Amino acid sequence: MAGTGTGLSPAAAASGAPARRHHSDASASGHVTWIAMEEVQRRALRRGRVRLVEGLRPEALWGPLEARGVFTSAMVEDMQSAGTRREQARQLVIDLETRGKQAFPIFLSILRDTGHDDLADMLEDGCGSPISPPVDLRPVQLELPGERRDKMV
Repeated sequence: MAGTGTGLSPAAAASGAPARRHHSDASASGHVTWIAMEEVQRRALRRGRVRLVEGLRPEALWGPLEARGVFTSAMVEDMQSAGTRREQARQLVIDLETRGKQAFPIFLSILRDTGHDDLADMLEDGCGSPISPPVDLRPVQLELPGERRDKMV
């Protein structure tokens, strides 16, 4: 895949144009695998941007977005410093596109949890098919061969 391991989206790498980094995952071998948001989801966010900016109450979203791993606390602080509520909402929608494959369904879930059902419906309709539910991914501590840990049961 063009762009793999370059820090650029495959399309940007092919065109030679600079682009923002996408969320990626490095395997144990160090090989980077793209886990980009689906194009149909990015298009839904772009088509709905005006309505999202008008209707989002970002202050209700910051905590859940951070708690569910969509954004780090530093990213949330950056978006909060964008200015007005509308500017914060606009930055949130723009940055959401870069947050990987699970970001969109998690965002829809958070929208519903915070009373933004109309916006979640609009985004789902924009995708043309139901969105699969988000997968709750959490880091797991693995024991390496020869390594002992005291286990508390």
